[in-house]
Amino acid sequence: MNSIEGIISSLYTNYLLRDVAAKIIPGSLTLLTLPLYRHGLRGIQEIVANFGFAEWIFSIGAAWILSYSIQTIGELTHLLRQWPAVLDDFDERYEFRALFGTHASDRERRLVERYVVIKESCGIGYLAIWVSIVLVLCQFVLDFATGIVVVNIEHATRAGAVFGVPFAGLLLASLLLRASHFRHLKRQYAQMGAVLKSHGKKTPKFDSDSAIFGYSSARNVSKKAESIPSENERSEQ
Repeated sequence: MNSIEGIISSLYTNYLLRDVAAKIIPGSLTLLTLPLYRHGLRGIQEIVANFGFAEWIFSIGAAWILSYSIQTIGELTHLLRQWPAVLDDFDERYEFRALFGTHASDRERRLVERYVVIKESCGIGYLAIWVSIVLVLCQFVLDFATGIVVVNIEHATRAGAVFGVPFAGLLLASLLLRASHFRHLKRQYAQMGAVLKSHGKKTPKFDSDSAIFGYSSARNVSKKAESIPSENERSEQ
């Protein structure tokens, strides 16, 4: 039992789950998009069946890099967030995380890391679906422009019947993943805030959408009334 608990703990503390669930899996989805479009599932199975060790390492590394690129695009465009808007200031964010690291128990750290894994998996996952859809549409337009694909009413009707439902399903899944991303972002920082409050520390509120997305009212309230105490305030306490 102890060995099993140790393995589970190491998955969180060594960030293995974050790399696999939040990087490799979404990246693999995007990496396989165009090959699936070209060769279908059976063609992909035949290609993968001939993979050696080097090919697997290269594919996993490419998936990780691709996911990191998608994450960076999401952060730059604010389509996903790694922290709430009320902690956009680096000094405040660093102090908040440092205080949590000082006061949190191992169990509390694992719970927060669980939220981080789900948050990143959902955030990168929904963007990976969007990127995959865009790649397929661009490739289809290119094939149509070069004459590889000829579209008429019969073909369009057949394609709509075959691909319409999966496309709608992927789009719905991406929207649900997006909602889960921001939901677990809020849960992560609410949990961290609860730990600090239990030790008498003041923290911003993370229970509103405005605190997450950065509306001015939430920022003003959080910074004026509920900001993390400064070094002088803590020494006075």
